[in-house]
Amino acid sequence: LALLDGEVVGMIGLHLQFHLHHVNWIGEIQELVVMPQARGLNVGSKLLAWAEEEARQAGAEMTELSTNVKRHDAHRFYLREGYEQSHFRFTKAL
Repeated sequence: LALLDGEVVGMIGLHLQFHLHHVNWIGEIQELVVMPQARGLNVGSKLLAWAEEEARQAGAEMTELSTNVKRHDAHRFYLREGYEQSHFRFTKAL
């Protein structure tokens, strides 16, 4: 959690899992939320850095995440943070 003046302004979810195709542990960032009033204050960057360090300490070789194709601001943010587009994700409603 990220706090600003005692109020929650951001959160990140990290899940560690072993991927057979990597033959290693991966840190999957499942959620990253920053409240509008905290955007531009490096909250997202600090949360990502925390998750990356947690994953590194747990022996993960990388972190990965996915985001909706329509979230262009998020795409720019992740690219600025050193992430690169490497996969396509497909979904099917059931």
